[in-house]
Amino acid sequence: MLGLHLNFDEYPKIGFAHHFHMDNYRQVYGEQMNGFEIVYTKTGGITAKLYGKEYLIEPGSVMVLLRNLPIELVSADGTPQTHCTVQVLMNCEKELVEDYENIDINTDGIVVPFIVPPCSENEKIKKELYSIISNAAGSANRNSLSISLSVLSILSKLDCIYRQKIYGKKSASSLLEYKIKRYIAEHMDSDIPLSEIAQYLGKSPNYLNSVFKSVVGMGIHQYINCEKVRMICELMENLQMSFKEACENVAIYDVSYGYRLFKKQTGVTPKAYLAGERMNK
Repeated sequence: MLGLHLNFDEYPKIGFAHHFHMDNYRQVYGEQMNGFEIVYTKTGGITAKLYGKEYLIEPGSVMVLLRNLPIELVSADGTPQTHCTVQVLMNCEKELVEDYENIDINTDGIVVPFIVPPCSENEKIKKELYSIISNAAGSANRNSLSISLSVLSILSKLDCIYRQKIYGKKSASSLLEYKIKRYIAEHMDSDIPLSEIAQYLGKSPNYLNSVFKSVVGMGIHQYINCEKVRMICELMENLQMSFKEACENVAIYDVSYGYRLFKKQTGVTPKAYLAGERMNK
């Protein structure tokens, strides 16, 4: 199962997001750029050629395309080709994975399939892509936090599809850890009580926290706090938000509490952090 391993430490931004139609479709990639495209094929089959191999992309499929790979896309059946696509821009390490067996279960980053054939999960991804395209219509909204979270949600779904191939043969605790992290990543803009995660996964809070701590080395609440502080740092650095605005975007409305949490996690104040100071750990 051909896939892509993406390792990044920043929030995604949108280059373009649109619906596409062409009677005689042909697209050749191979240019150098930092990002990739997430594509949902609506009508018309596509043949993808990569390193001498051909892959059939049926209507209803989802693709993740790295523009720096020598990929050629052409209409497979001569019918008009329509799709929707979102270009994701971010600095990230990228690696082509020819077999999911080569990916370690605990690998960092996102591992996504090159092509996901038509399935019920693709319909959910299509709706999220449509929403991004609609919300990105105004340039002022193109790189909003909500759009970044939507892109991360899509990548999380694709990552889950790919890793199911791995987790089907691995321990239940590793799969549970991944599902918890995925849920937290998709709900960073709201409160995330442990009881809510437990209800979603159909497990008891104590059991979830015990399994998570045994695998990750920290409890779920501590992990959530670490992730919220990480996002606050990203929002201040990349989107030039004030500390108060960044806190509110991760559902921390008590600035004093946010300040104490930030200093506890980073070892410095928000002002010192932006000035380039870091605590040596």
